[in-house]
Amino acid sequence: MYRSIMIHLSFLDKLLDHSDKIISALKQDKIEEALFLVNNRDRLIGIIKTLENKIIRSFKNNKSKDVNISEVFQVWKSDTEMLAKKVFHLDQLSFEYLSEIKKTTKEKISEIFVLNKFHSAYLTNSFKL
Repeated sequence: MYRSIMIHLSFLDKLLDHSDKIISALKQDKIEEALFLVNNRDRLIGIIKTLENKIIRSFKNNKSKDVNISEVFQVWKSDTEMLAKKVFHLDQLSFEYLSEIKKTTKEKISEIFVLNKFHSAYLTNSFKL
């Protein structure tokens, strides 16, 4: 169980790192890189969930009354919650950046559409068949 806890916490750190990298990519308008990181992040979340379930099952199946195991489990639980809160905060920042990107992209598409409409109207009026 101890080894699983250490691996789980290291994967949570990697998840936090990926979340930081996603925000960095979004700040630089590197959408493809952010998408790649999001896909890797999804795989990390799957691994983390599997490890978390394994740890919880191990703790529940452990019949010993060893206080040390209970303490380790409680510390792991609090560390996990703390890291999850950090990841959640970074996720909210990512959504804010994505909303900004969506807004500017919408505006650019709108401008292009208006310009194309104006341009096509100009071209059809200048040619007489």
